[in-house]
Amino acid sequence: MQKKVFKKFTVFVLIIISTVMLFSFIVMGCDLAPDSDDSDDDNNNSSSVISSVASSISSETSSVDSSTSSESASSTSTYPTVFLVGDSTVCTFNDAYYYPRYGYGTKIGNYLDANVIINNLALSGRSSKSFIIEANYTALTSSIKSGDYLIIGFGHNDEKAEVERYTDPTGTITDATSFKYYLYNYYVKIDQDAGAIPILCTPVVRRSTSGTYTGANIHITETVVSGGVTYNGGDYAQCIRDLGTDLGVTVIDNTNLTKTLNESLFASSGAAATADLHAWVSNNVSSVDDTHLNIYGASYVAYLMADAVNSSACTLKNYVLAGITAPDKATTLIPNPDYVPIVYNPPTVKSTIWTTTDPWWGTVFGDCGGQTKITDGISFAITEGATNVTLRSGTETGAVGKIAGTTDCIAMYFQQIPADKDFTLTATATVNFIASNNQVSFGLMLRDAAWIDIYDPSLVSNYVAAGPLKIASTLV
Repeated sequence: MQKKVFKKFTVFVLIIISTVMLFSFIVMGCDLAPDSDDSDDDNNNSSSVISSVASSISSETSSVDSSTSSESASSTSTYPTVFLVGDSTVCTFNDAYYYPRYGYGTKIGNYLDANVIINNLALSGRSSKSFIIEANYTALTSSIKSGDYLIIGFGHNDEKAEVERYTDPTGTITDATSFKYYLYNYYVKIDQDAGAIPILCTPVVRRSTSGTYTGANIHITETVVSGGVTYNGGDYAQCIRDLGTDLGVTVIDNTNLTKTLNESLFASSGAAATADLHAWVSNNVSSVDDTHLNIYGASYVAYLMADAVNSSACTLKNYVLAGITAPDKATTLIPNPDYVPIVYNPPTVKSTIWTTTDPWWGTVFGDCGGQTKITDGISFAITEGATNVTLRSGTETGAVGKIAGTTDCIAMYFQQIPADKDFTLTATATVNFIASNNQVSFGLMLRDAAWIDIYDPSLVSNYVAAGPLKIASTLV
């Protein structure tokens, strides 16, 4: 790849790979061209550019943000416990974001009697299928009792064309691969057998920058063939509605509730208004996360849910506070007081984890699932050979980190190149294994910042990448 450096940018070239992938690279060359005659003087203020061969990791599955009980359940309490299970739109986070991520499960208690116990067991990245192997699922089945409530909020990750998480939206309740089967057998039935009361929730919409809500934004998916496996598409929200009707179980239609909310906000104030419901990685609106809510968005969804319960036949309505109103944005949407804008300084000291030969460097940084993932000697590998380098992100049986629209974790083998230089990078890549996952990729990247072996989900920068998209959709 040959690329002219952009004005004021520090740039990287890298080969990126993602979760559960192992690559070997034969680095053919990285040559610096002479100074360009037409180089801009402003480039002299840029401290460095990086050219690299690298690996990037992905998959929402490994973003584990466990949300535990806000108060221990008391066997003598006359008030019920409200359990919540679900994914990242429900669970607790601990972000350094400007507007951090909040699941609606963290705010539902604001609209219920203060004596009601909230036990939010939701986990980021989980589907109705993958959640049942978690300790939080065991905590649910061992703790729920007669008179309690279970709010069930899956769907976002059941759509993933991955064996570990996918459930079929077209199957019946007796089809062991279907969304209905998992929701009923592992949640509704378990709940009812304990004498508790289930509440099914359709998933919140994914924000649309155009204000139009169709297809994946409202959880209607297309059929995908990946790795020889057919993953049927369908309407996940309607699947939940139909299951509720068939079983006589209360359904809170978060898909339609949030669709209506977003459409109304967009009609009155445009995309900026809907962005105010969502997490922002930085103080720039371009960093908005179209899937995850912020404190205001989570509070608003929790309000809509409580209001819907009030209008239903579900006995949880007896614990909804009187006179509830929608949250006030001015007093609710407060930036994270601990947020610190990124001030970038190019690395000057090489990694102590990855041994590399000058001028090459190795690093793993970003949203990697925790600092220990970088240092454990299992999750990543950057290994130089005589004429090649081998990079691994995750293992064949375990995913690590993520690469997404607003956050990523990247493992890379790189060079830093002055910003006023042209360069050419040539490499041959051998793919040893790769996960069937639409958040997995590999290729070349030019970026204006890199950090050495740091876990921090807020580490983002400008980049241009060349590589395959939608791996799960293209592997056959």
